[in-house]
Amino acid sequence: MGIPRTVDNYLDQAKVSYDLVDHPLTLRARETALSARVSPRRMAKAVVLRDRRSQRPIVAVLPADSHLELRWLRDEMGLDLAFVEESELEPLFPDCRPGAIPPFGEAYNLTTIWDQSLVNQPDLYFEAGDHEHLIHMGQAGLSRILRGQPHAIISSREH
Repeated sequence: MGIPRTVDNYLDQAKVSYDLVDHPLTLRARETALSARVSPRRMAKAVVLRDRRSQRPIVAVLPADSHLELRWLRDEMGLDLAFVEESELEPLFPDCRPGAIPPFGEAYNLTTIWDQSLVNQPDLYFEAGDHEHLIHMGQAGLSRILRGQPHAIISSREH
């Protein structure tokens, strides 16, 4: 499958360069990082949430070795957030496989909030939309994408 056209177009329009990295089939972000020989700290995962009041989905992006602190995110955004069921992802990301959501919500007209710790990484890896490819991007590209998007400390490291 490779990179979905929606994501490829989004990155092209943002004038962001990236590499596509193949890896063995995996189903969890932490497993993906290990199979691709990438530090889980430099692998970002996307978690899809929904505001219960407006029913609007939101993409939260955090390191693969961290877990989302939903309370912190609720406080930061002032929304009543709940996790979206995997069965609800296909209409939101029609060209992606469930569980392999790229962290570029804007490409799908969704609000995205990034964990502040990702800004400190020299480069990052993301799911490309399937379970066999990663997008690798340097800090310059990440900075271009993050410009104007909300970011805060929304996760804590797993133990």
